[in-house]
Amino acid sequence: MCWPIKFLHKQLIYSYATSLLIEEGKITVFIKCSDIAMIEQYSDLHDQLLKIKSADKPLYCFLDGYDELNLLSKDKANIISKFLENIIRITKELDIFIVLNSRNIHKKENEVFSNISLQFDELRNDKIDYLVLEQYGTRQIEDFLNSFSNLMAKKNQENRLFTKDINMLHKNLKEACYNPLFLYWLQIVYYEKKDYKTTDLYEIYESFVRNTINGKFHFDASNPAIKEIKDKYKFFIRRLAVEILIKNKKTITFDKNQKYDFYLDENLKHYFVENNQISIEIKDIASEILTKEVQDSINASRLKENILSCYFLDCYNGSWRFKDNNLLFFLIAEIYYDKLNYLSDRYNEYLINSHYTESTNKDNIFIELYESLKVERGIPLHPLSIEFLLQKIDKVTSEKKKTIWNLLFYLIQNSFILQINEINLQKLDVNRLNIEILFILIFKHINTGNYEDINLPYFFKRYSWFISAAKIIDNNYLFLAQRFFKNSSISGVELRRINFDGYNFDCSIFSKLKFIQAKFYDVRMNKCIFKNIEFILCDFLNISFESARGDILFSNCTVEKLYLKNPESEHELSTFIFKNCQIKWLEVDSNEKNHSHTINLKFISSDINTLIIKQIIIQDLSFSNCIIRNIKLNDRDLIKKITIEDFSKKGSEFK
Repeated sequence: MCWPIKFLHKQLIYSYATSLLIEEGKITVFIKCSDIAMIEQYSDLHDQLLKIKSADKPLYCFLDGYDELNLLSKDKANIISKFLENIIRITKELDIFIVLNSRNIHKKENEVFSNISLQFDELRNDKIDYLVLEQYGTRQIEDFLNSFSNLMAKKNQENRLFTKDINMLHKNLKEACYNPLFLYWLQIVYYEKKDYKTTDLYEIYESFVRNTINGKFHFDASNPAIKEIKDKYKFFIRRLAVEILIKNKKTITFDKNQKYDFYLDENLKHYFVENNQISIEIKDIASEILTKEVQDSINASRLKENILSCYFLDCYNGSWRFKDNNLLFFLIAEIYYDKLNYLSDRYNEYLINSHYTESTNKDNIFIELYESLKVERGIPLHPLSIEFLLQKIDKVTSEKKKTIWNLLFYLIQNSFILQINEINLQKLDVNRLNIEILFILIFKHINTGNYEDINLPYFFKRYSWFISAAKIIDNNYLFLAQRFFKNSSISGVELRRINFDGYNFDCSIFSKLKFIQAKFYDVRMNKCIFKNIEFILCDFLNISFESARGDILFSNCTVEKLYLKNPESEHELSTFIFKNCQIKWLEVDSNEKNHSHTINLKFISSDINTLIIKQIIIQDLSFSNCIIRNIKLNDRDLIKKITIEDFSKKGSEFK
């Protein structure tokens, strides 16, 4: 029997393969391997299948979960051997075709399965096919996408998902699709939502984890340990992720090439726990999540088999690792959120139960909260975990955000975090920085209030100092500070004498804000909204304002290189004013076809070396008391009004 389809999951088998056979008038049945293995007498199995099949038509049986037979008994060899003998015998005696589905089983992982599977290969016949779920390559990904797309076409789905779409979502997303089950759930989310963007990756991974765990334990085994493991399995893999990262913390470095983009891991590094240590780790974790009765009823080696036999994990060079590092960091993000949620709820209880007053000992609650972060303090910070965490927070209710904000505001306002003094600096270590920087980044991300109104006008200055102190311990903390300025809401504050070299401000909202004597080298402020913003005595080198809108005053600034690309206007025209500035290179242009960008551009008492304006509509272009050496105005017809007062021209003519 030759099957052109690689089966991934019982839902795929049921909805895809069986539907094709049913269309051809074939009789199909989906059976869990454990159901057949639990039938002790062959005659009972024979009679049950005989009742299902038609007298004149063959029966197609899809048997799922061959690799999970070890859950049934300590006598694994006997159970598995008997199961294989029974299905081989029944295909010879009845007109029945068997498709046996299994996860790939490594020899080092399970000798019993490997040995018996070799015997099975010798005994199999043309009515049995043994399909193994293995990692995909590029060709398999394309074939599966095409097959799934054709199936959706039969269901009148207009949208399609192909390899090029995955690459457009993120250049490294295809690496995660080498896991067939992730690829399957990626498509399920896509076809359910009709479309998605990279910002929805949290939902995709959440769906993948939730449904894979539900599938693994869909049928409860008789052993009570398995049921309890099922209930706490997500907690287990989270804790395993923690242990793996803590053991590999010295190998974690950040990909600075992805400073400005959404981060996805390329899976080139292997974060792992060595095989000779995994049993110890599992035993330690099991002692936290399982009752003593359950621990006593299952031996360590069997616990190891049952827990590690899943589509998340793989044995690689004698060590256990997650097949997809992005999943590893997703699980860490869930740990962060659950603990943050717990701490904020505890803080609210504290306020209610202690009848909070100024005389209350505030240190007590902080000490309690900090001590409860024992596990989280040891986790090395990683940008992808922070990405996932912020996406999760973005999706919660405004009430829950407020609860989290209250906790973090309390910690900052009372100098438990973001405090710069000699005593606190002496206490700084990697573990403390992991938590404090995480909390600071979250607070900056969710705060929407005016920093002066909430009495934190010093926040960003201390933020800068704190990162400077942190980078002495680990320079990667500076990278996190630069990267996660994006998606900020900053209002009512002065940012004075701060070096913003390499910072990413993309998609931020600035209101009533002054940058004074700040440096901006290789900085991005794309897709930002500016409301009454001033840059005073600032230095700019290679800074990009793309798709920005609002009103900005550059006063007494030095501009080495500044780009205004595709500036936008909403209710009022965006206005960019340069006053008393030294401008070596300023480029204002629109490269978007069929999109009109209209702005006001004004220069007052400024020295302009090179100004390039092209393919953009300017309602009012004005020069007052300026020195201009080189100006290029492409498409003069797009400039509605030009005003020149006290103009001093040096060098080349207007072009």
